Amino acid sequence: IAPTETSLTGAEESALSIEEEAPQPPINSHDVYCSGYITKNFKPSHLTIMLSQRAETIGWAKGDVVYLNEGKAEGVEPGMAYQILRVGQKVSHPVSGRELGRYIRRVGAAKVLAIQEHTAIAEITEACDEITAGNLLVPWAAIPIPWDVKRSEVLPLQLEDTAGKVRGRVVWSEDRLESTGESSVVYIDLGSREQLIPGDKVWIFRYPAAQGSLTQSTHDLFRQQKIDVGPRDLFRTKKAANYKGETQAAQSSDAQVSRDSAAPPGKDSRRHGSAPSLAKGVKSIPMYIGEGVVLTTEANTACVKVIKCANEIFFGDWVMAE
Repeated sequence: IAPTETSLTGAEESALSIEEEAPQPPINSHDVYCSGYITKNFKPSHLTIMLSQRAETIGWAKGDVVYLNEGKAEGVEPGMAYQILRVGQKVSHPVSGRELGRYIRRVGAAKVLAIQEHTAIAEITEACDEITAGNLLVPWAAIPIPWDVKRSEVLPLQLEDTAGKVRGRVVWSEDRLESTGESSVVYIDLGSREQLIPGDKVWIFRYPAAQGSLTQSTHDLFRQQKIDVGPRDLFRTKKAANYKGETQAAQSSDAQVSRDSAAPPGKDSRRHGSAPSLAKGVKSIPMYIGEGVVLTTEANTACVKVIKCANEIFFGDWVMAE
C-alpha cells in the first residue's frame, strides 16, 4: 500500500515548533551563595552543628535535621535562618608568599525548627557541599547578585588605555586546583580597597614571551637549584647567598620579575596601576586568557567567576579591573 502524503496546516506547524531555550545569565544565585572568601578578620562563631538525626553518616545534605549547640538561653529562636560556613586553610600569595588570610566557604543554609534551653534542632534548607559536624552557623544575610552581566563574544587581543588600571593576581581557586577554566571560581588579591564591587569585570592575562622558551626554563631551573643548594651544602663552608646568577635568574621569568620588585619593603605595588617591570619589546605584550565577574569582595581579596576562558588559568596569573 502506497503511503499517503499528509500536509500540516500553519496552526499545526506552529503547535509542533520547539521554542529555543532562553540564554542563561552568566551569574546565578548558586554561584554567589555557594562561593567563599579570604579574610584576615574572621571571628569564628560559637554556634555550630554538633550532630544529625542520621548519625550513621558523616556528612549531610538538604533536608537533613541537625542538632545545634545553642538554644533559648543563647538567643536562638524557632524560624531563625542561618548560613553554614566551613573554615578552610590559610592562603598565601603564590608569588610573594605573604599570608592573605583564611579561606572560608559557604556550604549551605539552615532554619531552626525547635529549641531547648541550650540546644536547638534545625533543618538544612540548602546544601552546596557535604555538611559535617563542626561547621559554623552565622545569621543569614542577603548577598547582592550581579544578574545584568554579559559575556564578551571574544577575548580582546589588546586593550587601549590600560595605564591607570589596577592590577593583581589570581591567588586561589574553589577546589584548590592550580589550573582552572570557564565557569570556575577563583580568588584574586584585589578587593574593596581597590573599589571593586560585585558585578565588576576583570581581565585575566599573562606575559607568555616573558616566560621564555623550554630550553631557557630548563637552564634557569638548574641554575636556581645551584643557588638554592649551595649555601646549604653540609660538606662545604657556608657561602653568602648573594650570587650574581641569583639576580640574573630573577630577571629571566615572569614569576620572578613580577614579584613587586619596584615596591619598597613591606609595600604592595599591585595597586599602583603601572605595568609590571618586564623587559621591553615582545616580553611586555600581555595575552588575555580569561574574563571574570566579581561575585563578592573583602578588603584585600575578591571572589571571581570566570565567564569566558581561552586557556587554562593558573595561580599567579595577572588580573586587571575593566
